[in-house]
Amino acid sequence: SSSSATCLIRATTNLGLTPNDPTNVNFEYPNYLHISGITFQTSAATDIVRLDSATNCKFENVNFVGPINGPDGTETRNTCVSVSSLAAQSSGIVFRDCGFSGLSYGVTVGANVDGLVFDDCTFNNLFQAVVAPTILVPPKNIKITNSR
Repeated sequence: SSSSATCLIRATTNLGLTPNDPTNVNFEYPNYLHISGITFQTSAATDIVRLDSATNCKFENVNFVGPINGPDGTETRNTCVSVSSLAAQSSGIVFRDCGFSGLSYGVTVGANVDGLVFDDCTFNNLFQAVVAPTILVPPKNIKITNSR
């Protein structure tokens, strides 16, 4: 039997389980994650990073690179970074001097995310840069500055 990864990096709890797993009791959420000076690149059309229920995370000088040249929305819609609040609210996530390219979306933002900052970032070779779907509890306090 073979399986394929659905993303390169996924934030998990201290017990190694996904944050929205109902059997995950008394666990800690991802907090104070700081990643800098690295490129995450995939040769397959898959999500690169998934953050759920994460707080106070900082990505500086990080590139998220997918394999698609000229995505137009007709391909399988994968994202460089997905931020969600399935188990608890994600908040205080900063991307500074980061690059997003080569997949359908640069960043997808789920319900109830609060405080997402993009400063001096580049969004190239994407179908859409930052996407917040129409949802019941929309994300808030998304700030994009000095980016292109």
